[in-house]
Amino acid sequence: MDAVSDLVEVSARMLGRARDGAWEHAAQDMALRDELLYALPVNDPELRETLQLLLDHNEEVRALAGHAHDQVGTQLGEQQHTRRALHTYLAAASD
Repeated sequence: MDAVSDLVEVSARMLGRARDGAWEHAAQDMALRDELLYALPVNDPELRETLQLLLDHNEEVRALAGHAHDQVGTQLGEQQHTRRALHTYLAAASD
């Protein structure tokens, strides 16, 4: 398998893992993808389509990461609300 094929495979795997919420593995794939990317010739016009595909993958991963970030924020807010309610209940029960 050539370097471009490896690069596309790793990038697609990274995107799949991001879609699955496996962020630690997606980050590992991103690091590997970056290594493979930096090893390619900089000004090769034949890489234009591949680079566009990688940019598309990046955009989707960023959107997924933003959504995951928002979900974590919501969950933390709910946890804080539950903690305050429990504290209030315990304080009222001890009176």
